[in-house]
Amino acid sequence: MVTIALDGQALHVPATVRSHRGFQKWILSGAVPDEARLHYINNEIWFDPMPEHALFHNRIKTQVSHQIFAVVQADSLGSWFGDGMTLISKRGDFTTVPDGIFISNDSEEKQRATLIGLKGKPGATAIAGVPDLTLEVVSETSVVKDTEWLMSGYWNAGVSEYWLIDARRGGIEFSIHRRTARGFQPARKNDGWLKSNVLGHAFRFVANGTRFGQLLYTFECR
Repeated sequence: MVTIALDGQALHVPATVRSHRGFQKWILSGAVPDEARLHYINNEIWFDPMPEHALFHNRIKTQVSHQIFAVVQADSLGSWFGDGMTLISKRGDFTTVPDGIFISNDSEEKQRATLIGLKGKPGATAIAGVPDLTLEVVSETSVVKDTEWLMSGYWNAGVSEYWLIDARRGGIEFSIHRRTARGFQPARKNDGWLKSNVLGHAFRFVANGTRFGQLLYTFECR
């Protein structure tokens, strides 16, 4: 049995968790604490340490999620789920907890992506299948996971767009990776704007002063 240190407590991983299928059964069994943010990628179990960095992770994630949610609601595009929803991909053979997930109306109607719940608990807590768009904000502990493993994993899963944001070094790197036959390709910027084919809008970050000694940004949409 493997043990993971989680918020000062020991989380025991059953010996039966030797594959992605075993991991799915475990996390959907209701035996895993709600606060555990666990991933199964490249046949390894990952967990996200807390707390998050206030400005280059949490604030950025909140801004982007708020803007996308507004666009999705205004244009009736589908459903946007912010941080905390587990994504289970049988096609990509991995499970992760993105910083944001978008499911279009068409994907919902054709059941390419569905909501599922934990055994013995009410309500949906995870998404199974292929979302149209996923968002990841890079932290110090997630660089390889976000920029390498999930880049290929989301493509293998069939995701149309992968948004990647990195604000750890004082500036901000924002990219929209579009699905092609040869993998994800980054969209070209036009005066700082990046067009999302999935959402039908362009987005950009604009510097907007400083706070707590760090540069702040506004996330704009047109």
